[in-house]
Formats: sequence, C-alpha cells, structure tokens
Amino acid sequence: MTVVEADLEALDPDLERDDLPALVYRRVTGRHQVDEWGLDRDLVAAVVPLARLRWSVRAEGDQHIPEIGPALLVHTRRLGISEPAAVGMAVRRVTGRPLRVAGVPSRGPLAWSGRRLGGVPSNVDDLRSLLRAGELVALGLGRELLHPYHAPPVPVPPVEVALALGVPILPVAVVGMEPARRWVVRVGQPLVTRRRAATGDPTELAEATRARLQRLLTGARRG
Repeated sequence: MTVVEADLEALDPDLERDDLPALVYRRVTGRHQVDEWGLDRDLVAAVVPLARLRWSVRAEGDQHIPEIGPALLVHTRRLGISEPAAVGMAVRRVTGRPLRVAGVPSRGPLAWSGRRLGGVPSNVDDLRSLLRAGELVALGLGRELLHPYHAPPVPVPPVEVALALGVPILPVAVVGMEPARRWVVRVGQPLVTRRRAATGDPTELAEATRARLQRLLTGARRG
C-alpha cells in the first residue's frame, strides 16, 4: 500500500482496497476501524469469500434495495441461521453496503463476533439510531419450522420507528433449507413512509408488510 492509497482511504472509505494484503496490512498496523455499533468492515470483507463457499444466493427484486439511505428489511426465517447471511450477501452484491442484523445478544460468547459482523441487539433504541444514521437494518421475523411459506406477524415497535423516521420498509422473503447451499432472496416493493405525514397506523403498516411478505412467499412456492 502506498502513501497515496492510504491518503485516499482517509478521504473516502469507499476507496479502500479489500484484497487480502490490504486487509492484513490494516490489521497489523492497527488502521482497521470499528464503528460505534461494533462493525468491523475489514472482518466482514475477509469473511465474504467463506460465505460464498457456504451459500449460493439468487436475488430477485434486488433493485428495490437502496444504494444510499436507510431502510428496514423485514425478512422471513425458517430455522434462522442462514437467512441473515443470505440477505446480507444479496445486499452486499447489489450495493456494496453492510447489513445491520437485529437480534444479536448484547452479552455472551456470540455478542462480540455478532457485532463485528454487523449484528445489533433488537431494541428500538439501537434500531432508531441506525436508521437515523442511514443504515440498512434487517429484522428477522418469527421462525416457521413447519410452515416455511407462511408469513408470521410483523412486530409493531420496529415498524413504528420506521414510520416515525420516514424510512421505507422492504419485505424480504428468504427461501431455502438449512443444510442446503442454494437460497433465494425475494425483495418486494418497499412500503413507503413519509416523515412529514407520518400519521399512519403502525399496526396497519405492520399487517400490510406481512401481507406483502405472504404474496412473495406464495409466488416463491408456485415458482
């Protein structure tokens, strides 16, 4: 890495190189950065090739994922292990952006690694601060082990936060079996909220999100 490259990285993080020598250089010299929520972008970049060996993800409707600005991605789960990884891979492929995954424990052995890879606790305070900062946040719904093509209820508090901030809500149907390598991520048309006119009913918006997810799942089953 030259001095010029280092200066460019300081000016614009998007210009950082993600090849292995650059990742190792930043790690050894302490130039890698961890943001206020615990995300280590270099660690994510190092894990991506391993994730591609484990999961093969086909994305549909990925043009709905915003390249800039916040969004709340509400996705379905079966067992709940592979789904966040599949959604994160689809987001990174389309936008190059990290996905913040809600639901990581705040304490315990998985807390540190989860936060370094983009996970955050599923409380409304963290959700609100992430969306205000313009991040993409994934919210996994209840697990559907026996009925993978059924959309469960969408919790109202995260929807209420998105509505108050005027953040679009993206329904995302994730289809696959846990031992399998191939997964499909179907992104539906966003449910648009408007901050100045955020007087809608969050309960109705949560139900509208669930209904749109159900249509995505039904289409995936027929396909």
